[in-house]
Amino acid sequence: MTAEQTYAIAHRGLSMHHPENTREAFAAAIGHTDVIELDVRATSDCTLVCTHDRTLQRCYGIDRHVGQISWDELHEIAPDIPRLQDVLAEHAQDVGWIIDCKVTRPRAIAELERVVASVGISWNSGDSLRSGEPIPAGVAAFESADAKLLQAFHARNEAGVLELVGGATTAAQLALTAPLITTYAQGVTLPDRLATSRMLTILRMLRLGSYVYTINDQDRFDQLVQDGASAIFTDDVVSIN
Repeated sequence: MTAEQTYAIAHRGLSMHHPENTREAFAAAIGHTDVIELDVRATSDCTLVCTHDRTLQRCYGIDRHVGQISWDELHEIAPDIPRLQDVLAEHAQDVGWIIDCKVTRPRAIAELERVVASVGISWNSGDSLRSGEPIPAGVAAFESADAKLLQAFHARNEAGVLELVGGATTAAQLALTAPLITTYAQGVTLPDRLATSRMLTILRMLRLGSYVYTINDQDRFDQLVQDGASAIFTDDVVSIN
């Protein structure tokens, strides 16, 4: 892997300039990046929607859980939150996708598989995740913090998957578990504080792609490029590249 291969991923769309995970944020990112990341949760009636948090408090000032609200009610009280089906149908072939799945219920996972297939998106085989090449347009990678879900999803769909490393994970813990991650995932999404030159070297040696979040400073972006990160999540993909 060379530094020239590092690329920018639009984190929740162009989320520095538009509300995150909205149709406006995704549309604004098109043309400025090859890959968009979005978050997926399920409503009480198992409609898949693009939103990061378990509740509506941070983004909408509403103290309600997404999973306890039907799609019709959610659309009424937080109309900016789009259905995954609508986002992918509109832009399926424009970019590659990283789908950060925040749900584990079998019914919701089955619905995710159905939606992705219905809009003509295929699952990445994992080769580009290891090599650090941009995910091709019309192709998706599956991301989750749940190792068991990743294992099952990879086995069932022969899909490339990314393990999302939580912010509380230590460098020692990641170095210890990384060899195990290679048995079912092709890359890891790790917080900036863990993305040291040494850690990125360890991941390269294990043939795991390294996807660093979330960088909005050009100097730090450039340093990660020099250190060989596979890709970098940014809220400002128009300016940081």
